[in-house]
Amino acid sequence: MDSFPVNPSENTLNNCLEAVRNRADIFLLIIGGRYGSITDTGKSITNLEFSEACIKGIPKYIFVKENILSLLPIWRDNPESDFSSVVDTPKLFEFISQLRDSGETWIFPFSNAQDITSTLKNQFSYLLSECLELRAKFYENNTNLSELKFKAFRIAVERPKGWEYLLFAQILKDKVVSCEHKRLDAELGISFGEILR
Repeated sequence: MDSFPVNPSENTLNNCLEAVRNRADIFLLIIGGRYGSITDTGKSITNLEFSEACIKGIPKYIFVKENILSLLPIWRDNPESDFSSVVDTPKLFEFISQLRDSGETWIFPFSNAQDITSTLKNQFSYLLSECLELRAKFYENNTNLSELKFKAFRIAVERPKGWEYLLFAQILKDKVVSCEHKRLDAELGISFGEILR
């Protein structure tokens, strides 16, 4: 899709992983009957994207089609059987099995798109509530940070490499921008208030 951020100098895999690494705040994994393109590692791009989301530590919401989940125990008992009418490769069952066995992620079954949207509405409301609690705690302990503009606040929270210098530069830039009207007043010779000599 044209909305997907593409770096033309990178291949498909690197573009996908970079999107998760640098742009994703939430990871939504929807598993149907296709495993996806398999990379040199033997895993699908989707599988590697999920691993990247785990490394990043962002919230992950996993949805697996109900009919595939119901076949998982049968596949475990008969891994050599032919399931090609449901999945394109047994690697899909392996991936789902790893997700379930890890115990680190919750898997939501779905049969249609409404199941996914309904679940996400509930889960996002919980996530928003948690974020608002954290925000309240953060502001009550950091009154100076509540005065920061968005970009400066983000630098202070994310703390990228050299964040102190970046934060100083951004605060200075925000202050200069906030005084822009005074520069124009001086250039146009407009003055309000006492004259300073």
